[in-house]
Amino acid sequence: MHQTQQQTVLIGGGSGFVGRFLKRHLERQGFIVLILSRSVQRGDLTWQQIKEQGLPECHAVINLAGKHILDLRRRWNEAYKNEVLSSRIETTRLLVDAINNSPKPPAVFISASGKCFYGTSNSKSFVETAGPGHDFPGQLCHQWENAASCIDTSRIRHVHIRLGIVLGPMKDKLSNTGIVPLLRLPFLFGFGAKFGTGKQFFPWVHIDDVCSLFIKSIFDNEMQGVYNAVSPNIVSQKIFMQQFAKTLHRPVFFRIPESLVRFVVSEDRMPVLTQGQHVVPDRTLQSGFKFNHAHLDDALEHLLHYHNAIEEKYNDCYDQ
Repeated sequence: MHQTQQQTVLIGGGSGFVGRFLKRHLERQGFIVLILSRSVQRGDLTWQQIKEQGLPECHAVINLAGKHILDLRRRWNEAYKNEVLSSRIETTRLLVDAINNSPKPPAVFISASGKCFYGTSNSKSFVETAGPGHDFPGQLCHQWENAASCIDTSRIRHVHIRLGIVLGPMKDKLSNTGIVPLLRLPFLFGFGAKFGTGKQFFPWVHIDDVCSLFIKSIFDNEMQGVYNAVSPNIVSQKIFMQQFAKTLHRPVFFRIPESLVRFVVSEDRMPVLTQGQHVVPDRTLQSGFKFNHAHLDDALEHLLHYHNAIEEKYNDCYDQ
């Protein structure tokens, strides 16, 4: 699936976890990648430059920008809640306006949000046509998607990808690398635990499959609308933690009660850890997309040895 002519992809929020890996995958496909970030130290362009100068010529724009709702370094209050909202919604509006006003717009705009869009349920399954949840994470994703939906689809193809819990390399640095390195540390010391009952669904997906879906969205002109980026083989959080422990040859002895989770992360953020969604990649599979890491045991084993397996190809993913 290599292109014959070099083209440019602009990634909003491309200095984050998913963006760094996506950049390397795109460059392997022959694309020039420009990173749009808050400062020139973290990217090639800033949001202020886009606002003042407009969009550079590019074949595709991907938007991943947004502060993480579970950044435990920040106290959850109204100020940070508004910061989380504006980091997603205002930047998306700015990017959409720049695309719509471009005399030569990109062929495709790919916007991202999260599986939290659907709210939580212990019994329902959520395909891409399901509506938004009523909790804070669900409404956050809903507003984020509404901002992206203002794109002029008469000129630009729009693909919207709802990300599950993205699993990255286990031995990566703890900062800005997703959930896996954060989980690995307590497991190594024998303090692995499940959150709440452990019965909640855990819609996971391997980072390489996420990158492959974004790239397919660029090449496949038939793709438009919403696609769930989650493994077709969903498990409960209890099963996930057990398999995670098995991969590391460690036990799982503990359970973190919901009351403690609520105290640490607040009521608004608690559903992200203690409740789940049975998300199904229905349209994703219908599009012909093939998951290379569809089974949890294979995915975790691959992520455990990720550095050794492809060290030369992805070395600079870890050094940025």
